[in-house]
Amino acid sequence: MQRWPILFMVPAQALLFHQVDQSQAPACPMDSAGPSWGIWIDGKNASEGEQAYGAAYSKLMRRALLEVYRMQQKHVSTEVAAMRVQHLLHMPFLDKFGGLFDTKKAPGRNFRRAFECIQREVPQQFVTSMLQTDIDDVYDVTCLPSKPCRSPLLPLRHTLEQVFKSYHSKMAKAKLEDEKLRLLASLLKNLALLHPLPDRNGRSRLLLLQFELRRLGLACGTMLFNNNNNIYVDSVSVLAAKIKEGIAMYNRAVSTGVNPWLGSQRQTFPSSPYAKELSRCYEGHSANRGHGLSIE
Repeated sequence: MQRWPILFMVPAQALLFHQVDQSQAPACPMDSAGPSWGIWIDGKNASEGEQAYGAAYSKLMRRALLEVYRMQQKHVSTEVAAMRVQHLLHMPFLDKFGGLFDTKKAPGRNFRRAFECIQREVPQQFVTSMLQTDIDDVYDVTCLPSKPCRSPLLPLRHTLEQVFKSYHSKMAKAKLEDEKLRLLASLLKNLALLHPLPDRNGRSRLLLLQFELRRLGLACGTMLFNNNNNIYVDSVSVLAAKIKEGIAMYNRAVSTGVNPWLGSQRQTFPSSPYAKELSRCYEGHSANRGHGLSIE
């Protein structure tokens, strides 16, 4: 089996870092049976069933999800879980210097072109909300409107370490569930902008989300209407609210044994007031035209 460079150089002691009190954590299922396929199949595609994205996709995600559950039971750290997820998805580093505003690979080129279009089409306040989070941001939004400055924390490995350090520091002080969900949304958004893998970045974030929800005792999982599209343009507030909705849908699936996105259920969030402009910018510059606002 080919070995890829790992995302994090983590010492063995890190296996027990950043522990939280799980005495009040929910008792979570440890299998991926039943409607759990709704974790990795977007609610918008639920009518197509477990094989909506192909049999190989579901097989890989089911196996990876079970490993994520086992890691949480072993109380490994977030960083170690992220490292393991990378191996489960068989992904190497994208570049020595990552980040969608810096990488020379196609995802970076596509995003930069789309971002330039967005800057022309929507108010500056909205553009800022695309990049600003509750933890140390990968990109400095004060450098707009030309483009965000390169983070002084790059290269990639150092940036990842700093992002997780900021996340854990603020999570340790968070008391309310909504605060913790905002911090989790901030982590996912920064990882999306950093884009450390050549492919399967969205899947890696989804698996890490499932791990962190259990590690923090917030929930057992999510079934989101749209797992990855729009993460680049949603504000932290909107992204956190979508995670909360995904938690509610997961809980319904566990209690009923049926994916709740089947039938007439629709996402409760209104479209962005700039949905047309955003779609036009992404569809004009994304390799995945017709697939929403994702560039993956």
